[in-house]
Amino acid sequence: MVKQWGFSILALGIVFLYTGWSHLSAAQQTVNVHPLVQTLQTNNWQLESWMVHHGAPLNRPLTERQLNHLVRYFHLQERKTDSPFQPTPNSTQSEDVYFSDWRRNIPLEIRVIRRGNEKAVSSHYLVVQVQADGRTSDSLSEVVQYVSEGLAEAGIHPNIQVSIQGSTPRMLSRDEQEQFIHRTLHHLDAYEVEALRDATSTSVSAFSPQLGQPIMSNGREMNVQIALRNDKVHQRTIMTMGTPIITIEY
Repeated sequence: MVKQWGFSILALGIVFLYTGWSHLSAAQQTVNVHPLVQTLQTNNWQLESWMVHHGAPLNRPLTERQLNHLVRYFHLQERKTDSPFQPTPNSTQSEDVYFSDWRRNIPLEIRVIRRGNEKAVSSHYLVVQVQADGRTSDSLSEVVQYVSEGLAEAGIHPNIQVSIQGSTPRMLSRDEQEQFIHRTLHHLDAYEVEALRDATSTSVSAFSPQLGQPIMSNGREMNVQIALRNDKVHQRTIMTMGTPIITIEY
């Protein structure tokens, strides 16, 4: 479960890459985004951003044919960038970054990450990210399908995570946050698995039969996270939901 406010997708990706999903094991899944969107609409929250994210190790390095397919399908251009990884003795790490604009100028980015050392077989990872800020949810399901089909056609099983974020024009009290969590879990027919609560924020991991295949966290199944955080600067409450986990900064 994510337990740090302001946790970014980059940090989450690095954690997954370096732990090898030691604490979370993802099953193959189909993502149903409608319950997330409906939760915002039912509670009249203002949608601020959403993200579609694929991140998983590859069974084998991408072939030239696979990469060419991804480039054509997603209309990619390569971005020259310095690798964010710092080499260590007897290890090698590299990263190729590709980008494009999906319709309505929504950016799409793909990262091919390679790491390894002299004593172990190299590991390869593929990360796909589409994030829209200040957009409606109309394109969200379409993006999920677009990314899933593009990966599947390249012979890569989609491991899709979806996150949405909204806000309310005033700060919610602790009791109001708990009431929102209770209503949302009831709406999703979900039960709480883990939680982190303090004076100004609430974060809950849960399992819902309405959402996709679960991942394992501390030996228990979960497929949705709900986080509420009071923003005192702007006097509002920020709500973030993700399935199976939150993969957007909150």
